[in-house]
Amino acid sequence: PLGMGFIHRNDWKSARKVLVLSLFLFVALFARSQGNYMLDRLSELPGVTVTEIGNPQFPAGYFILSIPQLVNHEDSASGTFSHRVFLGIRAIDAPNVLVMDGYGVDYAAKPDYQHELGKLFQANLIVVEHRFFSKSQLPNADYRWLTTTQAAADVHHVRELIATILTGKWISTGTSKGGQAALAHRMHYPEDVAATVVFG
Repeated sequence: PLGMGFIHRNDWKSARKVLVLSLFLFVALFARSQGNYMLDRLSELPGVTVTEIGNPQFPAGYFILSIPQLVNHEDSASGTFSHRVFLGIRAIDAPNVLVMDGYGVDYAAKPDYQHELGKLFQANLIVVEHRFFSKSQLPNADYRWLTTTQAAADVHHVRELIATILTGKWISTGTSKGGQAALAHRMHYPEDVAATVVFG
């Protein structure tokens, strides 16, 4: 038998395998617990419905939020519609990239979706569908309220809700008509974001 303080080579290999497996399981369980924690926190937002979907780039969870929005933000009696928002979380205190689109955002449901600014800054990702497009349809098809002012108010409401959980700085962005939406939001709510980057 070996003396105290010595480990046989085969025993060391086995111990190393156990250690690596244990570390892997710890990381997986930690990420899962973070996802559960965020799911619970998001589910507490007033009126918000949350569905968790998979995206490995966001260790604290990737979610679809259904947020009630006023049809007319100047009239609380105007009724509401369900607004679809995708939310990917890396860390509570990470920067937040707020992506606006001029249309639907079905692309954000892809399991490997990422935005270049989100990747650059290792940021949380918030992708906001434009009102009355795709899954964010108005039930009664009254399109008088399909305006840039109302859409900017939608984004402001999304930002206010999520900022109760995420504490990092905010950067807004958009491409083409999404860029116009980002600029309109910045014009109406300049304090919402620290910077705006638009693409042609």
